[in-house]
Amino acid sequence: MKYAKLLSLMCLLLMAGEAIAQFPAGVSLSGALTSNPQIVRTGDILALNPETGASPSGQDLFFIALNNSSGRDVVGLRLRLIFRKDGIEVARGFSSNIPPRTLAPGTLRLTSNQIGSSPWAPRGFSFDECALRTLAGAVQTVAGVTNIPSQLPAGVYTLEWTLVDQNGNESNTVPIVFTLTNPTGFVQLISPGTPVGDVVQEEVNSVLPFFLWQGDAPEYEITIWTDDNEEGSGRRFNEENSPHPNPNVRERVRVPSYQFPSGGSTTLGRVVRPLQPGKTVYWQVKSFAEVAFAGSAPLSTSPVYTFKISNVNSRAVSELIQLLKDKYGIQDIDDLIFVSWTGVAGGTLYENSNDVATLLNELRRRAPVK
Repeated sequence: MKYAKLLSLMCLLLMAGEAIAQFPAGVSLSGALTSNPQIVRTGDILALNPETGASPSGQDLFFIALNNSSGRDVVGLRLRLIFRKDGIEVARGFSSNIPPRTLAPGTLRLTSNQIGSSPWAPRGFSFDECALRTLAGAVQTVAGVTNIPSQLPAGVYTLEWTLVDQNGNESNTVPIVFTLTNPTGFVQLISPGTPVGDVVQEEVNSVLPFFLWQGDAPEYEITIWTDDNEEGSGRRFNEENSPHPNPNVRERVRVPSYQFPSGGSTTLGRVVRPLQPGKTVYWQVKSFAEVAFAGSAPLSTSPVYTFKISNVNSRAVSELIQLLKDKYGIQDIDDLIFVSWTGVAGGTLYENSNDVATLLNELRRRAPVK
């Protein structure tokens, strides 16, 4: 009988130990990124801990949610943050438990900008020299002061959030993962045209030119304008870094190239103004990247390139109209306004070309299609 009582007592102790070892039922964490940045400022991560004195710069990067579906208050929880770069721990911190925190039933949602001013802010979270070596691979110290990089170096970063109770039991862990590429934003225009101020100006035989440049940014804004007077001002907009207030095109693209459209509107809501033969054209490109807490931000602006669209040979157009009538039987085209043509002439592909003379010679050479 004595052994039976002893066994019962041991079972009760084991059951109590299991109860102590369990994290409070019904309590969990969730969270996710709210943007997809290529650049994150170091200060915006340090601002998660108000002790660092850093302040978030604006737009939220992520959110976490403390969920309590138990139907009762849960007391004594702390929120832990472990910050990793490429899987290696950089820093960690815990929210204070003085006084003990109470998580009421329901969901407490905190954005990245709200965490630092909340009771759940991770105290002790900061970057020492060891952390900076992990981040950047090297630390620059001047007069005994360690320099902190203004933005996080390229890499894969994880913010691991976990709730911990008074007995050290843990909730599920929510990893907030983001990959930084840190584009420099450089832009190098290639064609068409040459920099403003060059002695020789390139001439282009198309009113629908193809624009090409180099860059490493995820997004660009191209502005194309002609040497027109601003209505009512008498001012000409052909100076460097002074685009026309009503450009022919201003468009956002995600590749370093752009085909001038034949009409319609751009994604920025601007109506396309066609390019005209004989006009001098100017173009410029700005690079953009998604910066955490700041949104889409400009990185750099290219110099302005310029070129001229060749004049249409009016005599050749008259001959073209007559040839289309006589040789190809096409009538009622006396009011034809020539814009451009696309095709192969002399073994060369011409796209959106206003070279009427070449088209005329090719049509003269070919037999009419029956």
